[in-house]
Amino acid sequence: MYLPGLSTGMGGMMEGLMMGGVQFGLTTLNTGAMNWIATGEFDPNWMAAGISAVPYLFQGVASGIYASNHGGNFWTGKGDYIFESLAYDDSYLGGDYYRNDEAVHQMLESENGWRPGEFGIDDISVEDVYDEIYRGNMYYRGTDGVIYRAPVDGGITNAVSGYTYVSKESLFSTSVKIHMSPHVTVNDFQITLNHEFIHAFHRVSGMSKLLGNQFNNYTETSAYTYSMQFRPTNASIGLRTYQYYGPYNIYNWPNYLIGIR
Repeated sequence: MYLPGLSTGMGGMMEGLMMGGVQFGLTTLNTGAMNWIATGEFDPNWMAAGISAVPYLFQGVASGIYASNHGGNFWTGKGDYIFESLAYDDSYLGGDYYRNDEAVHQMLESENGWRPGEFGIDDISVEDVYDEIYRGNMYYRGTDGVIYRAPVDGGITNAVSGYTYVSKESLFSTSVKIHMSPHVTVNDFQITLNHEFIHAFHRVSGMSKLLGNQFNNYTETSAYTYSMQFRPTNASIGLRTYQYYGPYNIYNWPNYLIGIR
């Protein structure tokens, strides 16, 4: 039986309790019905029902701990999560495509029909100004418009081409946003954005719940496999960093990816 890992994160303890309760009820009904068919008495297997709920309780505890460690709430899972696309070679960043949100939104509406909220993605921004500390790194937008990641305890600052930001707003509400750096060409921008679309798609479609602590390896392997078509040097580094060998299809990409000309 699958036991989720610490990276499931976003549901908190309450979700684990609710899912465990649902599973307990379903197993109770199922075993009771089976006994009724066999003996004419509705006699649930309470031990089996209890055991069936245990993995969800573990998931709740793990999710709550993960959320607490990342600025979130243990019970609701409210907290922030980042999946980044690091530019190992930043030569395609800092150009004129794109530097304002209106132009990005117009391009996307014509290319794949995205509008704020479409595909479960609340916003895609190249203008946001922020200083965000996450897992020991400061994320900020430079004067050139590029997003940078700087270790708070010192070290090498790296450019980030784009990342998908997922925040747990409440027990039942999750917000997905994509933040992008400007790029030298339209194609460069769209290639990075497609990489982030894959991350957003996996999150919105619930893959993190299926994969638990293998989700990050899965989604990065999938996204870098896509990027391999266009940026083999960068993608090969990513594929060495994140490795997934499980049963789920790494070519599970959304049908709204932008066609690269």
